[in-house]
Amino acid sequence: MRLKLIWTLAILSIVAMSYGQTAKITTAYNYMKVGEFDKAKEAIDAAATHPKSMEKAKTWYYRGKVYLALGSVEDSTNTVDNIGLLEEAAKSFKKAKTLEDKRLDMNALNNDYKLNADALFQMAIDCYNRAEYQEAARGFGLSGDIKMEFEILDTLAYFNAALSADKAEDYEKGLEYYNKIKDTDYKDGAIYVNMSMSYLKMDDIDGALAILNEGRSKYPDNQGILIQQINIYLENDRIDEALENLSSAIEKDPSNASFYFARGTMYDKKGDLPAAEADYLKTIELDPQNTAANYNLGALYVNQSTSIVDEMNALSFNEQEKYDALKEELYGLYRKAVPYLETSYANEPEDKLVQQTLMQLYGKLGETEKYNKLKAIYEKN
Repeated sequence: MRLKLIWTLAILSIVAMSYGQTAKITTAYNYMKVGEFDKAKEAIDAAATHPKSMEKAKTWYYRGKVYLALGSVEDSTNTVDNIGLLEEAAKSFKKAKTLEDKRLDMNALNNDYKLNADALFQMAIDCYNRAEYQEAARGFGLSGDIKMEFEILDTLAYFNAALSADKAEDYEKGLEYYNKIKDTDYKDGAIYVNMSMSYLKMDDIDGALAILNEGRSKYPDNQGILIQQINIYLENDRIDEALENLSSAIEKDPSNASFYFARGTMYDKKGDLPAAEADYLKTIELDPQNTAANYNLGALYVNQSTSIVDEMNALSFNEQEKYDALKEELYGLYRKAVPYLETSYANEPEDKLVQQTLMQLYGKLGETEKYNKLKAIYEKN
């Protein structure tokens, strides 16, 4: 009789323990209904770690609801913690979906899971506004990942995640998010430009150019992608590639003065002065007050004069006729340079180098009045 009593007590104890964990789930639910989420969290966390209840779909569903409520608190001063709570909610909902329970309302579970994605998105916005970029990226990314489980590609969530990761200087993570949406038509190719910038931040020039080439194959008329390529070539002195891309850009947009100017500077660097002159002149035709183009064209003429001066100095005394011809050519270059340098000076009157160059030209050309006026300004400043 005594042995039977002990056995009966043992059975009662096991049943009580099992019931105790089920009661924890109910307790969590009841606390949740009255808005006492901290107590609900304590109860549901206990149920989620106990062997008797940790494999119940209901446990994880309620845990997801509790953490969703805790993480969705408005006007929170700690958005980083909120993202963590919402991430736990997502993990709980996801686990609940993997556990069979015919009594569980799957429509309600899926709706709450989608609400979880929306809450993450909103909290990520708050994180971004607080300059908590790493957490913002995490929140936007998780929101997008949940939507993907419902076969919804949330391009905005992933794009925001990438931007936030870039702000956090986590460029590899940013590229991971960009890669999820780059094959869509979102932002019409701007994603490829953003990706190239991420590669550049990681000092991966080849990676930047490769992604831009991929972008150009998909968006051959996208000027943003083309200009980004050109800038990379220019910054890295890859002149021939820059020229090729600039010529393509001009074909697509022949009225863009900046393209002609950029190509002119490349020809100037290569020493192809006739081509450089033509592009500078075209720039000025399209944009007469372009300070840089006016200065570069004036400087091109002045620089050409150097070789003529050297040739004149090498002549003997009995070569006066040739000397006079070279002098006329020299002064012709000076006269060609002056109006362009004057335009540059008018736009930037504080530029000492332009002042000095113009003074020298006025002196050589015998324009005494202009020389004296500019000399007074130069010496005053």
